[in-house]
Amino acid sequence: DRRFLYAAVRSPPFPVSSFAIDPTSGRLLHLASCPLADAMAYIATDRTGRHLLGASYQGSKLTINRIGPQGAVEAPALQIHDTPPNAHCIVTDPANRHVYATSLGGDLVMQFGFDAASGRITPADPPGVRSKPKAGPRHLAFGPDGRFLYLINELDATITLYEVEARSGALAERQTVPL
Repeated sequence: DRRFLYAAVRSPPFPVSSFAIDPTSGRLLHLASCPLADAMAYIATDRTGRHLLGASYQGSKLTINRIGPQGAVEAPALQIHDTPPNAHCIVTDPANRHVYATSLGGDLVMQFGFDAASGRITPADPPGVRSKPKAGPRHLAFGPDGRFLYLINELDATITLYEVEARSGALAERQTVPL
């Protein structure tokens, strides 16, 4: 809702700082800082703004922290999920029912169910889709209507298009194009 900004620091003790954004001036008001479970290469909120999702490249893990009613991220993490090497990106789908995350070193896009009430993820069936070996899955972005998920592969310079099954959230690869 553009009322808050979150910034993760990638050096010990790996804090995340929470800021309120003044709607008129755009100035930031520091609300709080708290430690995250590891250095996060990527952070994002869920669609409700009540949870901060993080992906740790060096720690190969995903985390979820609660965001309090005043907009500050809280510790400890509600959940820590180990991943294959080099987790890099984590996003929720537009309906806030599914979470997707990349593992650059595992050549994998992980798929999860997401419970927005508890802030917990559970592996989907299947738990992920493999990219081409050594493609290096890095960042994810949804198309405007949420039917498609785009993946940029860092190591082989390609973009992969996945169709998202509406009910289950399962990904089906439809196209890979070179950059």
